[in-house]
Amino acid sequence: MFRKQVIEHHYLPEKWQTLLRLKSPFLPLLSILMILILLGMIFFLFFGTISTRLSAPGLIIGRNSAIYSAVAQDNGQIKQFLVSLGDNVTKGQLIVRLLRPDLHHKVMLQKKQLKLLQEEQQKLELQKSKEMTMQSDHTTRQLSTLKTIMAFQKEHIAKLDNTMINRRKLAAKGVISQIMMEEQERLYNDLIKSFNENHAKILAVKGDLLKLDHQWNEHLLEIKKKILDQEVKLQQTEYEHHLATQVTSPITGIITGINSTIGLQAVKGDALVSISPLKDTYDYDALLFLSANAGQRVKQNMRVLVNPAGYQSEKYGSIIGRVVHVQPFPASKKELEGLLQNSALADKLLGDSRSVIIIRARLLHNSQAANHVQWTSSAGNDVKVGAGSLCQGQFILTKQTPFELIIPALKKGLGYHES
Repeated sequence: MFRKQVIEHHYLPEKWQTLLRLKSPFLPLLSILMILILLGMIFFLFFGTISTRLSAPGLIIGRNSAIYSAVAQDNGQIKQFLVSLGDNVTKGQLIVRLLRPDLHHKVMLQKKQLKLLQEEQQKLELQKSKEMTMQSDHTTRQLSTLKTIMAFQKEHIAKLDNTMINRRKLAAKGVISQIMMEEQERLYNDLIKSFNENHAKILAVKGDLLKLDHQWNEHLLEIKKKILDQEVKLQQTEYEHHLATQVTSPITGIITGINSTIGLQAVKGDALVSISPLKDTYDYDALLFLSANAGQRVKQNMRVLVNPAGYQSEKYGSIIGRVVHVQPFPASKKELEGLLQNSALADKLLGDSRSVIIIRARLLHNSQAANHVQWTSSAGNDVKVGAGSLCQGQFILTKQTPFELIIPALKKGLGYHES
């Protein structure tokens, strides 16, 4: 009986109308809200972005702090440092000399071979000069004799020309016998033949001299080719020796660290000297440290977000930076100690790695902010930022929409593989 009364009390039509009047105004708003949420999800799915980031520990430094390194281009023993701490240097200036006895020996050997070839060339030129002088003198005497004979023959032939005309007339009249006339003709023709032979001898003698000169020139040309080949080899070896033994400054700046000592063996890629660029209009950079494999993914001009230690990025945002330099060779613990002048800090930044790639990121300048750097949020403008502050860098490698990430996952889940 009691239950019946309770049901009748709560389920009277008047009660239902009251309930509907109280709740019905919220239903359209709830529906609109659900639709907006659904549309937002769809919009984010196709137009939102999800970033792939790479995290790296680091240190905020003044712009003139060391990071650029003068590295050995090949293995060699350190012979001489041409600079000291605090010295100003220019880009390309020679600052370290190395020893490479093997390349030095190779250069000396090739120079000796070149000298022998040059001496052989001089010897051949001297021999040519002597032989050509002797042959020229002999040719001159031969030509003089032949020309004298030919001059006599020419004069004799000219006299015989008129004589032979008269004798042919007399022979025709029978005054001179035919036999005598034939003998005269034979002697006349022999004289002309001898004259022509002597002329041919003159040409042959001159030709022999030219032929001999040509033969000597061929010998000299052959030795000149050998000398040229040897000079090219020597230049290549000297250039190799130059690269291996001379370390130059990569920038114009100031020497802030000498990371080795004279007499030690340097390995290709070793950072022997640390150099800081001269101070410019900006205030801060960030040194970020990555493993060799991870460092290969970072490129110059890549965007980086830097978060100073002790400040939450969710509250203050991040400092915006751009990568300006990626060190080509990994840096060892010793090089980090020389760079940072702090063994404990080097250990902390190196972590479990034996070596790291050092990346310099330029923090964008903002003259309106108290800390003079550009933040993603204005809340960070008053954060204290100074040289020596530890930080965490986030390299933005890629940006994709959620839809682009879902498709590969769906294909994998459905077992679809592109052929």
